[in-house]
Amino acid sequence: DCPDEEADTVCDWLRSLPFVADRDGERWRYHDVVRAPMLRAERRRSPRGWAARHRGLAQVFGSWREEAEQAVADPWTD
Repeated sequence: DCPDEEADTVCDWLRSLPFVADRDGERWRYHDVVRAPMLRAERRRSPRGWAARHRGLAQVFGSWREEAEQAVADPWTD
């Protein structure tokens, strides 16, 4: 959820837009027709920032994978 009252107003407005899908009341996703051009624009605007964010995501997902592998004897059978 949004951190303060002003942000709540902006979040409510964003959720009301026809190209924003609200999933489970907590996760939002832009419609693919809007999402793809937005992502391309962001990549072009800040290639280094884009790469840094993706390295961070890769690290987080890698740590989650390691945790999951430790939870089972043979992760490939899970």
